[in-house]
Amino acid sequence: MDVRKLEYFETVARLGNFTKAAEELHVSQPSITISIRSLEEELGVTLMSRNQRRVLLTTEGEILYQKAKHILADVNNTMQQMKDLGKAANKVIRIGISPIIGGTLFPLLFSGYRKVCPDVRYHILEKGSHGILEELIKGSIMLGYIVFLPDLEDRFNVLQTLQGEIHALLHKDSPLCRYDRVPFSLLASQPLIYLPTHSFLRREVDQLFSRHGITPQVIHEPSQMITTFELVAAGLGVSFLLHNQMHMVKNNSLLVTRPLEDQREYRAGFVWKKDGYLSEISRKLLDYVQENM
Repeated sequence: MDVRKLEYFETVARLGNFTKAAEELHVSQPSITISIRSLEEELGVTLMSRNQRRVLLTTEGEILYQKAKHILADVNNTMQQMKDLGKAANKVIRIGISPIIGGTLFPLLFSGYRKVCPDVRYHILEKGSHGILEELIKGSIMLGYIVFLPDLEDRFNVLQTLQGEIHALLHKDSPLCRYDRVPFSLLASQPLIYLPTHSFLRREVDQLFSRHGITPQVIHEPSQMITTFELVAAGLGVSFLLHNQMHMVKNNSLLVTRPLEDQREYRAGFVWKKDGYLSEISRKLLDYVQENM
């Protein structure tokens, strides 16, 4: 059996859509269709059917899908392990880091851990938590450093390093500063410096606005938190940040943070696939983190 055919089938079955599978695999949709038909002919069974533009697995297709996930994981893990046996590759850590919490990790990686492993190199992917989990599933990275999402531990191993609350980020002259905890309803009339759409923080704040029936008065959506800080410091609006980011505004006398009346807690740290291969150098990093964070 051609492993590529199995990969095409698994991707379509997982996403439930040929077009999305083609986008993820970076191949044409007809190539996927032809490969899956060839696989069906080879096995002598029908694996899937279309119904209202969504792919439905047959009984045989569901059985193969469950087995394909494990087969492809084993193949990918074996390939990664062989690559890590190379003299150059075994010092590379492929990690995805969420920008919203990355500031707490970068100093540890590039100063502290380098003293222990001076030859280590990093291939770093900066994405939101959801994007990093997708890359972990695909096997393009081994470790993620993210804000934990619901039910995360059902699919991934985790090492928690942070926890805290979401805070409002305010100019020092904002009338909201007088509250120990900012009532979310008062944000309805405030100009808002919003957050990247892919971030955990944006999704949590979106849910709060929806729960209160508020349409946020967005005036800007920076892609970088430093820009957000500058705009709020200029008195142009309010924003949000995670508790562990408060050190980034400590020395700016124009900025004030307040927790929300709607208490929203979060946990964050490292994640990796339960069935995925983890290189020796990555395991050493996790050991170092447990001892030093």
